[in-house]
Amino acid sequence: MLLIALFGCCQLGAVCQPNSQGKQSQAKERATATPAAAEGIEPAREQKAANAAGNQAAPPQTITVVDDRTSWPSWVANIISAFLLAFVAYQAYVSKKTLQSMEDTQQFLDDQLEEMGRQRRSLSTQAVSLAALARFTKEGLTETRDLVTQNAAMVTAMQGQLRLLEEQTDLTRQSMRYAYAAYVTADQAWLTQPVVVGKRVEAAVIFKNNGSTPAYNVRVVGHISFRPQGFTFTRSEASSNFQNSPPMILGARGQPITCPVLSGVADDELIRLIKVHGLFVHVWGILLYTDVFKRDRWTQFSFVQIGDSDRFAPGLTGNEADDQ
Repeated sequence: MLLIALFGCCQLGAVCQPNSQGKQSQAKERATATPAAAEGIEPAREQKAANAAGNQAAPPQTITVVDDRTSWPSWVANIISAFLLAFVAYQAYVSKKTLQSMEDTQQFLDDQLEEMGRQRRSLSTQAVSLAALARFTKEGLTETRDLVTQNAAMVTAMQGQLRLLEEQTDLTRQSMRYAYAAYVTADQAWLTQPVVVGKRVEAAVIFKNNGSTPAYNVRVVGHISFRPQGFTFTRSEASSNFQNSPPMILGARGQPITCPVLSGVADDELIRLIKVHGLFVHVWGILLYTDVFKRDRWTQFSFVQIGDSDRFAPGLTGNEADDQ
């Protein structure tokens, strides 16, 4: 801007200078035409020659000198110079402010760079700390994984030992049950009186507890039938026609108990069928009880009359017991 203003002033001076020189040339030319009068001339004044005596022969002459020089280029130049000086001062002020702003910006950028440097150093320190923490965590995870593997192996071994203990416990419990449970069997049976017309057919069965503990809640469901030798029955048939009777306790170690078995009254037709078809008297049924381990147990029994005697032998089938 300053250069442009100076260039403009130079152009304006160049324009004003030729006009002044031209006016001065014209004045010189006029003064040369009337040299005598030109020495004492003043601006805007007319002089008349009155020497009529010495110049009677010549015609009167009138010389008019006009000074065209004016003072306007000076004050215009002063105004332009003052304007240029003010403009230069303003440009210097603006440049100073711009320089101050640039210095402030430079200081701000320096502060930012310094802060970024601190942040970079802090991040580097954090990165180192995180790397150390990662290594520590990795080592801890490795140790934890190894520990978990060892614990898993120990748990597997303990589970195996637990299974062995459970098996041994089951064997021990089963052995104790075999050793201390009640085992009731039907020992023998017989007719309490001969089978005659008009009398009830009655029999008795002896049961023994061969276990080492008593049998509780003993109940007997017995039947007397006249059937062929190959008579068989099921447990549901043996339990049919159950009649509630007071429960009994059968002592341990071979203590016997006699239970009566009753049937209907014999008639002539029954006696005839026995003789004609060779039917045998069967005493059969089931005994229910509970052992010391609170398990429900059962024993089936089946006896067949031997010939015409009142003694009975175990049947071919039907003598069974639970396998607990």
